[in-house]
Amino acid sequence: MAFMMKLAYHLISDFPKLWVQVLKGKYDWDEMIPLTLRCSNVSRLLYGIGQIWEEVKDSICWHVGNWVNTDFWYDHWVDSDGRLVTFYNRNESPRPIAITDMTDANGR
Repeated sequence: MAFMMKLAYHLISDFPKLWVQVLKGKYDWDEMIPLTLRCSNVSRLLYGIGQIWEEVKDSICWHVGNWVNTDFWYDHWVDSDGRLVTFYNRNESPRPIAITDMTDANGR
């Protein structure tokens, strides 16, 4: 499992590497961190990573930076509370949205 976690981390953090670009291109991933890796007809490697993907996503926290590439609801950008979607209490799930789209020009 540790090996799969390490590979999953490299899928997220090592975009310039050729093997990461090939996998992301082959499976048409547009997001930095896809919500799911469950696809049909995937390699055994990707199937194994897909089995632990939720755990990987829940373990990630990063510096927000310019707020463009960080999803307000689904990314783990709040240190102590995890992903904000867990506190969303309506019947439907919220649509992914960047933090910049939830703030004004002053970042408030």
